Amino acid sequence: MNRKTRVTKKNFKVFCEGDTEYNYIDEMRRQKRLSIALKLVNMKGGGYSDFLEQVKIDGTTNCLAKFIIIDGDRAVMEEGEKKNLRELLEYCILQNRSGRIPHFLIVDYPDFEYIACLHTPKYKGQNVAQYIMKELGYKSVDDFKADEKVYKVLNTDGNSYDQMLSLLRKEN
Repeated sequence: MNRKTRVTKKNFKVFCEGDTEYNYIDEMRRQKRLSIALKLVNMKGGGYSDFLEQVKIDGTTNCLAKFIIIDGDRAVMEEGEKKNLRELLEYCILQNRSGRIPHFLIVDYPDFEYIACLHTPKYKGQNVAQYIMKELGYKSVDDFKADEKVYKVLNTDGNSYDQMLSLLRKEN
């Protein structure tokens, strides 16, 4: 009797600092119908040392690569975080030199919300919070961060962009 060959699915692990990053990556995965498994780990705003600890203890079985997405403003704004960011970077460099599982450190500066605004054609460097509320129609930046549809909002092209926003406003 022939045994079925067990196929193990390879995956990418994505460590996200907060809800906005998590919601964006998760919806992108669904929209693009990626045939690879993404393991999302929402760090809920944890500091760089929290990221380092989580990345270190998280297993590597069937893992093709680890992506760590963080905001860079923490290194400038909070005492001691520059040192923690340096340690996280050095750990990623060490892992990459080992030739095993690549570690990609993605630093959004100052934060993911600013990078998100760059997706929209109307954004020309305005205040991020005001832009998110006025142009994207959110009541607050926290509402924007919590929106599971943030990927759709930011990746709808020119003419249908306004239509998409009005649809999303009606749903909320």
